Amino acid sequence: MKDFTKLRFRPEECRRQLDKFRRLLESDGSLDERKDILPFFTSLLQLSAFLSSFNHEIVTVDRIAMVGDDSGWSPPSIRDVGESLTPHRS
Repeated sequence: MKDFTKLRFRPEECRRQLDKFRRLLESDGSLDERKDILPFFTSLLQLSAFLSSFNHEIVTVDRIAMVGDDSGWSPPSIRDVGESLTPHRS
């Protein structure tokens, strides 16, 4: 498990990342979760945080953490996103 990374939501950057997502979805061929989707979202934290913000318990997104298994059995994914003042629930 990785530690939380501080994150300041930037709407303009999120819009650029959302446009990248649109282009990815419009690309030819099928998308592989491990090869295409997961690396995309783990590298574009503004978009990942934005999508995670639809959780009604989160008021302000200011941190994000990714989880993954270095053995290769489990791909990385968003572990948690939320407010630094909100107690973390495992």
